[in-house]
Amino acid sequence: MNTKAPATSTFAISNCQQVLHSTLATTMTTSIPSPPALPFLGHITQLDKEIPQRTFDLLADQYGEIYKLNLITRQSLIVASYELLNELSNDKRFPKTVVGALEKMRNGMGDGLFSAYPGEENWGIAPPQKCSSNEKENYIDGDSTQEQTHSFVQAMVDFLIESANRANRPPIMNILMRSSSAKYQADLKIMNHLVDERE
Repeated sequence: MNTKAPATSTFAISNCQQVLHSTLATTMTTSIPSPPALPFLGHITQLDKEIPQRTFDLLADQYGEIYKLNLITRQSLIVASYELLNELSNDKRFPKTVVGALEKMRNGMGDGLFSAYPGEENWGIAPPQKCSSNEKENYIDGDSTQEQTHSFVQAMVDFLIESANRANRPPIMNILMRSSSAKYQADLKIMNHLVDERE
């Protein structure tokens, strides 16, 4: 008997669809169920706008431990049981895929720990960064350094949010939303500027 995963786990592996579709298609004896969808819009209009997780839980009750959704920008597999989630977390059978928001984050983070494609190992060989005692003192006592750090943190938060938003929009929308794109590029510039100064 499968134990239903809690709300925080239900959507955990939905972005692995590129590998999962090809692998599961050859191993499953029945097709993965999917709710009826609208042309062009897929299932996006069925999601609870306030708390989308409610929709995932209700669909899990109806369709079982795995089902498929068309979210306009991608086909996603939703898993809602601990047993299947654990099986799909086996990185020897299902290697990590970098899609959705993680792929957009590569614009600012490159091949970091979470955004590296399989085989990219720069994240593992980067030397540890150390602050000199002078830098630590400036961080504690220097208003300008604190302001710079704050602007970096705000830029990073905005960059991460916009990366997730860009991954969930149709590509044409990202092109048309010029002010969002300009802010995205400005945030990247702020982050890169501070990192370059520290090197």
